[in-house]
Amino acid sequence: MSSSGSSTVLYSKRGPVAWVTLNRPDQFNAYNMAMRDDLFQVLAAIHDDRDVRAMVLRGAGQAFSTGGDLAEFGTAPSPIVARWARFRRDVWGMLRALPVPTIAAIHGYTCGGGFEMALLCDLAIA
Repeated sequence: MSSSGSSTVLYSKRGPVAWVTLNRPDQFNAYNMAMRDDLFQVLAAIHDDRDVRAMVLRGAGQAFSTGGDLAEFGTAPSPIVARWARFRRDVWGMLRALPVPTIAAIHGYTCGGGFEMALLCDLAIA
């Protein structure tokens, strides 16, 4: 099993399965800018890895994800800058474009953007 990651997203491979763990358990895996960037990098790596045959997305701690981190709402210099950042790091598009089956392993709170992530996967198990 290989393992790498940042503070907000953990990535490991077990055989042909990529395991992606949202890792902000103290914030119920609220989705912030750092997590967006980390998740984009991990999904891009999975997209390019021909050895990966499936991906499981899960959350650390007591929740899958409570969606957008309210502490960051309104912190972008302008709505245009915020929209450009989302466009540049299109995590939802990258998740949908993965060429392998994707599974959301849901537990605990799953709402807002967290629910969107789960719905973008091919299969959700709760």
